[in-house]
Amino acid sequence: MGGEIAGVDQPAATAAAKAAIATIGAVAVDMESLAIVRIASVPVLVVRAVVDPVTMTLPPAARVPLRADGRVDLPRTLASLAQHPGQAPDLMRVARMTRAAFASLRRAAAVLAAQPGWNSSIGLPEGPSTRT
Repeated sequence: MGGEIAGVDQPAATAAAKAAIATIGAVAVDMESLAIVRIASVPVLVVRAVVDPVTMTLPPAARVPLRADGRVDLPRTLASLAQHPGQAPDLMRVARMTRAAFASLRRAAAVLAAQPGWNSSIGLPEGPSTRT
């Protein structure tokens, strides 16, 4: 699927918020890449995988902010589950979709890394660390 990606400063975690963004023609919402694009002094290629479709409202535990190191804040996530145990099936669905998204990104990275001159054209060092 292709189309415009809306760069936003706040999560679009509800189906209603996503539907509002879709009215401008965007097929996806992205927060993280927007920050990079704003400071980049060169053209940027962004490859993303969408986890939650426009019709899905993320369960509260999936909205818990990540820790500063990018990992799941397990105590806060578990606290959210304890407060709202009925969200467990939706949270497991999000986890499955996230695993599938990461697998897609790994495949895309492998395809990009195999392109002649790819690493040198963007200034990344050659080697296994650029092929993940």
